[in-house]
Amino acid sequence: MRELAPTARVQGDCIFIEDGPCLTSAGISTGIDTMLHWLTRRLGHRLALAVARDMVLYLRRSGHEPQLTGWLEGRNHVDERIHRLQDALCARLKEPWSLAGMAEVAVMSERHLRRRFVAVAGMSPGDYLMRLRLQLARQLMEETPWTLARIAGEVGLGDDRRLRRAWKRLAADSPQAWRRRRASSD
Repeated sequence: MRELAPTARVQGDCIFIEDGPCLTSAGISTGIDTMLHWLTRRLGHRLALAVARDMVLYLRRSGHEPQLTGWLEGRNHVDERIHRLQDALCARLKEPWSLAGMAEVAVMSERHLRRRFVAVAGMSPGDYLMRLRLQLARQLMEETPWTLARIAGEVGLGDDRRLRRAWKRLAADSPQAWRRRRASSD
């Protein structure tokens, strides 16, 4: 595209584009994400989440993220018990998860869960949970005017200080800088 139209603005590695009144998605499943984005803009975040839940899409993606995001990361395996735990974590991010609680959902010992989760998902259960929480925090920062404190509460991190500390482990910039950069690219 860049070679054929060098003056065109080409935005790569995203699942949909919003350009004024036009929304363009990368494919069929991303069309669902696009529709949920439109619904959020028109009727609010809560309704879009209810529709996603009704469609059995436990979480949805924003348009500015790559095809493979935190929601899909670490899920390319066939371990049913780990998938059950990952589904539970996604569905109940706000809960104060402990390793013991995770092991109970996965129906295995804490020690075995730690080893098995790293083996199949490539990260610890705690790191996986943190990535999910930060992914949802990014989505909420992009889609809502909420404060960092409210977002931190919504994703299960408690307060904005804890959100900033977790963010710093996985990102080079601050949540505020990320939010400003996203707002200026719209």
